[in-house]
Amino acid sequence: MAVVKKSMHKPKLLYTPYPKATDNPYLRANVTLLEELGFEVIAEPANWADRGKFLLIHLLKRDIDSVVVNWHENLFRRRDGRLNWMGIPVYLVSLLLFRVMSRRLIYIRHNLYPHSFTNEWKRSLAKSLVALGQRIAHVRATHSGHLKPEGFEYIPHTLYKTFSKRHLAAVDIGSDLPPQYFTLFGFIERYKRVDEVIRYWNSPNTLVIAGNCKDDGYLRELHELAKGKNVQFITRFIEEDEAQKLVGCSMGLIIAHADEDMIVSGSFFFGLSVATPLFAIRTPFLEWFQSSKPSPYLHLFDSLESLTQSLNSSESKSIKDDGALEPILDHFSNDHIRQVWSALLDLNSEASNSFLQEH
Repeated sequence: MAVVKKSMHKPKLLYTPYPKATDNPYLRANVTLLEELGFEVIAEPANWADRGKFLLIHLLKRDIDSVVVNWHENLFRRRDGRLNWMGIPVYLVSLLLFRVMSRRLIYIRHNLYPHSFTNEWKRSLAKSLVALGQRIAHVRATHSGHLKPEGFEYIPHTLYKTFSKRHLAAVDIGSDLPPQYFTLFGFIERYKRVDEVIRYWNSPNTLVIAGNCKDDGYLRELHELAKGKNVQFITRFIEEDEAQKLVGCSMGLIIAHADEDMIVSGSFFFGLSVATPLFAIRTPFLEWFQSSKPSPYLHLFDSLESLTQSLNSSESKSIKDDGALEPILDHFSNDHIRQVWSALLDLNSEASNSFLQEH
């Protein structure tokens, strides 16, 4: 694995969006790996006026070695799902500036198009814009190997932080859990099809639905559907150690959504991190993963109905075998991901060495 050669100053790498304390731990994990490769990882200013000055200064100084962008296409999506027309030129111009001001621009593709784009014309426009944006970058990468034939580099997704058994023993979830249960974990949102899982749920085992829900109407609908069924709700923010204990002690984690905009699911990597069996709807990523690294921990289904029917049996379908997980965990290890980052950043190249000598 190549690391940045030591010099008077660490080379700068602009990482966007830069992780805040409340952000998905995915961002922080990758920033840490890039710092371990020898980079000074920096952020854009939050204020747009300061951001323009920031870009101009570094464009003139040409002191940024590399730029890594994540979810950059969200610049042309409003929070309510509407298209942000002003965001389109910002999206394209910022990528052009990133390319000019750095040795290497890497575009990480997380979704095929932004979440909440339900209209077909929005999806088509978004796909066209992202295709154009990716052509501006030196490298386009994603977390699924099934897109390699389309010209994407593959970088494994980081796993989630886990806690020791001793730590978990002291964690009080605050809810009495049954001896055997399956989990639906994460923010409770309509697109995750929680309502459909409840409709099909007829298992003697309990379904524990855990996570925060900002849609009170949808939550009332779920409680109504759950009447008379073995369904338990924990509707609040779940701390990381609580989540590991809750999901890790379950018979399995259900991944009910397989939206066409989604390339990979964070729930899949969380389930792997805490070593719990996964029951999921078939997606191109999961099919690629199962074919390349077969595992008794992963159970794929063609429909939500067939998934729940499998779990409605009184017999436990859960198999836990730490030995079967070892090669998979090695694949998603920090050591392996650092090696992939090194290759994506082309740290052994003549251009990289020349940039470092100049700066």
